[in-house]
Amino acid sequence: MASIVVLFVLMAPALAYGHDANDGKRYKEALAKAIRTSDRIVVTEHSDRFDFPMPEVNRKDLPQFEYGRVELSESAKAKFLKDVEAMDAKTQDIFPDCIFVPHHTIKFYSGSTLKSTMDICFHCHEIEWDGSKDIRSKGLWSAITPLIKDAGFHAERDWAALVKERRK
Repeated sequence: MASIVVLFVLMAPALAYGHDANDGKRYKEALAKAIRTSDRIVVTEHSDRFDFPMPEVNRKDLPQFEYGRVELSESAKAKFLKDVEAMDAKTQDIFPDCIFVPHHTIKFYSGSTLKSTMDICFHCHEIEWDGSKDIRSKGLWSAITPLIKDAGFHAERDWAALVKERRK
């Protein structure tokens, strides 16, 4: 996997992407609101298509194996909110340019309705969240990393070996 992914760091200011310096603040506010208004927040650790052997990576029918699922308790949700409220709200201005390989997902629910989904790639430190169109806050990792660890999940694992084991 490591040989497949090449990481380049682009030092491009957020303004070059047509966003303004307040994006990070709005992103942080949207995430805090999503946490406050969600009845349930579910964190999962799972496979990604790049964990499969190269000839299979582009197949449309690849399964996604779930290695763990945690629904946040009220205290875990409160800690997540506290960490988000404390994070640096400045707009992200350094962007990784690598293959996005998320192995963690956070889903925000209102009742049985999925409100938004956040996919997390610890390999290239990229996060995609459909809950905001703004560029993320610089401090987002200071809230995400403890959440994933507190849920009992791992930033790095031998993902390809896990897929191989699940397929047996």
